[in-house]
Amino acid sequence: MRTQRVPIAAIIIAVIVVAVAALLGVVLWRVLDTYIDPTSPTEKKDLVQSFAVVVAGVVGSLSALAAVGNLYISRRNLQQQRELELERSERERALDYERAQEDAVPEYIEQMMTLLSDKDTPLRMSKEDSEVRILARLRTQTTLARLDGSRKAQVVQFLQAARLIRNDMPLVRLAGADLREANLIRTNLIRTNLIRTNLRGADLREADLREADLSRAHLEGSHLGGAHLEGAHLSRAHLEGAHLREAYVTDEQLADAHLQGTTMPNGQKYEDWLTDREGHMEAGDNSGSP
Repeated sequence: MRTQRVPIAAIIIAVIVVAVAALLGVVLWRVLDTYIDPTSPTEKKDLVQSFAVVVAGVVGSLSALAAVGNLYISRRNLQQQRELELERSERERALDYERAQEDAVPEYIEQMMTLLSDKDTPLRMSKEDSEVRILARLRTQTTLARLDGSRKAQVVQFLQAARLIRNDMPLVRLAGADLREANLIRTNLIRTNLIRTNLRGADLREADLREADLSRAHLEGSHLGGAHLEGAHLSRAHLEGAHLREAYVTDEQLADAHLQGTTMPNGQKYEDWLTDREGHMEAGDNSGSP
């Protein structure tokens, strides 16, 4: 049977209480003795009784103080225990989350391979609105929504390698998918349908997005430095706060996009870039006026 150890703080409090009680007893005895100054047996008896009453009051006060101190220590220990239990629960949840993340991608790939190799209705031979194709898309969307950035990238890379997201004949659509904070550096997304796709905070540096459809896509805070966007559709794309430094994209492609706070291909913030552009246009107009 496990024995409970007496807290060191409780022992210290007990020692302090005893020491203070003893000291106060001596001081009180001297004060009372001086004040009463007994000369007769009756006066000496009164001195002892008075001292006993005072000591009882002091001891009671010290006992109450010790009880309050012990209660404080008990509550503090309980709070520390709760904090430890909470910390342990958080660690366990973090481990469970990490295990779920590690298992999700292999499970998804296994499910997709099963659909691809189905004897009756293989995914590649399925029709547009067939059950197997709808199932593949739902599994993809659901899996992407619960993965972190690096593992989202693994799913996209699998789909690209398996030629399942080609824009001319996509078997799995990424339009509207959750690709927030996905690590898609140098990923091949040529002609991929990414309409309304959530790419907030995604890392798309040097990604190949030629002729991809990013209409109404959410790219707020994304990194598109050096990305190949030749021929990409960016109509009403949300690029607020995105980084487009050295991206291969034209002003015409960005004409209908939301660009507040965006870092433009030349490194300027959109607002500064727009001011300079308007200034150049005015200067050009003035030079042609009589």
